[in-house]
Amino acid sequence: METTNIAQGAITPKKVAAIMAALIAAGLMAPGDRITGISKKSTNNPWKRSGLLKIMQDRDFTIL
Repeated sequence: METTNIAQGAITPKKVAAIMAALIAAGLMAPGDRITGISKKSTNNPWKRSGLLKIMQDRDFTIL
């Protein structure tokens, strides 16, 4: 597995192994299952949130 610099926030094989162990222990994965992608949770972007709120407020939820 290829990783980049840890300072840049790369997910190392050690972290992937810990995530897999936790999922197997919780019964959410079988020992033969594979993880196809892991990404970091993004931080809250206030501009994105306000844009989504504006879109939702503009929608018409009435039933015709």
